[in-house]
Amino acid sequence: MIASENKNINGVFIEIASLGLLAYEKSIIEDYIAQYHSFGSEQNVKWLHARTDNLKVIIIRASFLGTSEVTKYLNDLPNDVLVLSICNKKDDLDYAISLNINIINISENDPQKIQAWVNTIPVNKAVPSLSTNHLIIDQSNKFNTLNSAESVRDLFALFSDLKSILYLRTNKAELVWIDIIESKVYLNTEKILIPSIESYEWQISPPDFEIGKQINIDNLYKVSLNEWIWEVIWESNLDFTQLISVNSAYKLAHWPHFCQHSKIGRAESLRLSALIKKTPLSYRKLLARSVYDKFIVSKFIYSMLIINFIKLSSVNDEKISLNSTKITALEGDVFDVFNESKDQSIKRNFLNKMRKIIGL
Repeated sequence: MIASENKNINGVFIEIASLGLLAYEKSIIEDYIAQYHSFGSEQNVKWLHARTDNLKVIIIRASFLGTSEVTKYLNDLPNDVLVLSICNKKDDLDYAISLNINIINISENDPQKIQAWVNTIPVNKAVPSLSTNHLIIDQSNKFNTLNSAESVRDLFALFSDLKSILYLRTNKAELVWIDIIESKVYLNTEKILIPSIESYEWQISPPDFEIGKQINIDNLYKVSLNEWIWEVIWESNLDFTQLISVNSAYKLAHWPHFCQHSKIGRAESLRLSALIKKTPLSYRKLLARSVYDKFIVSKFIYSMLIINFIKLSSVNDEKISLNSTKITALEGDVFDVFNESKDQSIKRNFLNKMRKIIGL
């Protein structure tokens, strides 16, 4: 575990695993803890993967409690793990209560109920000593900021030749190590919590730095380099229009399967990918046919170019039918990204993840 990420002035922190929670729901829970927990606003929260060893508490979205995957997961949990739940509908509230699970309705905002619910969450004591397997960052080393589209471009330009590990950090202690050679990214936060690219500052690690030796990766999350690039660009508020050629045509080279479980940009990426799957289109035609604004289309083009999932092509004026709301992906998958309700989308993505986690 990263030595500094859980420490605060009281030397206590909270570790919480989650299943099915959205980013905004986690933020609500963090606010609840800051306002109502007995340790107050100095409390530091870390979100864990549901399969992390030695869990103390897990919070599950109530609408998932009745699924076979979650039922199996709960049956396999040790008896000393505290199971909590949240909901925003009374039906889900009643079902969780029937299972003897302590649940809070986040739409009610009842201070007494919130305080009673929050104070069941246990705290951890920070370990003061550091093992030799933790990364020690030399704070005198200069960090480079990513406050413009050009600075992002300059960072990605390093990727083709860089042999050392890239280290990135945010002011919220979100840490990232990028192994360019292995195309792997190691994070101290879950994928769903990956911030925008401009949130980071970065430096190149010393040539003798090796992941697995200077840092302990057992408690880190791992994603592919392509996936991380796509996520941080789609989270960004920067304008990438100036980094792409508005006069070129673009054709899909690989379908972006990894975006199907992302919290942002999923529907837009699938639709834009479908538009250029068979017929190359220019930036302007993508704007017209997708009816998305320039920021979304430029994010799509730039992120997909960086990871080589689209390629430049000659313009072809062949018409594409936009009558169907179904997008047929590679390997026969079908995604109804426009008519699908938000709850159905969240549940389907979550269940797919759970099947992979528990081997179904």
